[in-house]
Amino acid sequence: MDAGKATISGVFNGSRLLEIPFYQRAYVWGEEQWERFLGDMEFVTASKRPYSPGSIILKQESSGNTWSEVSEVRTVIDGQQRLTTMIIFFKALCAKIGAGKLFERDFILETGDVALSHGRYDRDDFKKVVDAKGSEPIDGSSAIIGAYNYFLKNIDSEQVDRNAIKSNVQFVCIDLTEGEDERQIFDTINSLGVRLTTAELLKNYFFNHENEQAFKGTPVPSARTRCLRRRSSASCSPCVWRMEREDARRGACSRPARDCNRVTKDLRRGSHWR
Repeated sequence: MDAGKATISGVFNGSRLLEIPFYQRAYVWGEEQWERFLGDMEFVTASKRPYSPGSIILKQESSGNTWSEVSEVRTVIDGQQRLTTMIIFFKALCAKIGAGKLFERDFILETGDVALSHGRYDRDDFKKVVDAKGSEPIDGSSAIIGAYNYFLKNIDSEQVDRNAIKSNVQFVCIDLTEGEDERQIFDTINSLGVRLTTAELLKNYFFNHENEQAFKGTPVPSARTRCLRRRSSASCSPCVWRMEREDARRGACSRPARDCNRVTKDLRRGSHWR
């Protein structure tokens, strides 16, 4: 495990692909987090002082999983909300100042793909944002698109400077080797902004790279289905209730134990209970 400071250019170095694992939640930041993020970028521009938006944890992938077109691949264990917001912010900023080529230079690989690869829940909308032309809002109701439209509307190009931000924003970057257990580390992380629910932690515990293909084969639930699941009043095991109480004691944003049943159904659709 290596830990240290990393600038935006150090994280997105032009030849590294960052992959968000299939078991992580979708992008969930909202206007409260976007407003704070934009205020921080304005502060960095005005002060020209080093600023840390928080930590990110990356894990090295084995050489057998890397793509020939890129020199290295990292799995994003923690920090997907920050990294996603950073790219969306720069996309909106470059769109407003007519500097699309600068965005491509910073965040597009030689393969033509963006340097951050999203899971299936956000992949299409993230691509829609990255591929957007001009500076007009785009249609969509996801948080990814909402973030892009928010920054398009609220960025004042006179108060944010691309070079100052790239020079002074410094992540605390922890780089894990192949043999280290990312699931154990992931379970202990309290992310900035929106905390993980018990259901999301359970999903991380049960899934791993060996059963990724089985998960990818399951259909993405519709918004209506997810809503019905949240409204379900089915019972759950005592161990999950204890986890919920522990979440409450820590001050986490706890949801009812019915979330556990939602994950159980997701798992049973695959081969993980056989």
